[in-house]
Amino acid sequence: MKLPAEARAGIIQQFKTQFNDRDVKATFSQFFEIFPGKKVKQGDSWERESTAKLGRGQGKMITTYKLRQILGNKAILSANSTLNKGDTTSSGTQTAKLVVDINTGLVLQNNFELIAGGEKKMVSRGKITGKQL
Repeated sequence: MKLPAEARAGIIQQFKTQFNDRDVKATFSQFFEIFPGKKVKQGDSWERESTAKLGRGQGKMITTYKLRQILGNKAILSANSTLNKGDTTSSGTQTAKLVVDINTGLVLQNNFELIAGGEKKMVSRGKITGKQL
């Protein structure tokens, strides 16, 4: 980033605070702990709880997954999440469509929309593409 030296140090420190090992691990755990500890069939739904980074604090994310379809060795899932930090300024919802490798459990594709915030809404849409092993 092209910033004055005094501003750069502050930005780097803030970045390290927001993106440390613990927070990154907690954020991405939702991609590695999708399926329940039992067999599921098309149409089944289940819930998972995880922590999520919300602003400067941690929040709780509760996700309801539904197995929509099985195509070969790929599972097509929908996911609906609620995010809550315990205050109205850091809550939100996330919806996603996931393609998951049945054999490895790895997310091959995630199309999502996150709507966060209280009075000031923030909408974020994205697509994450994984690689089949």
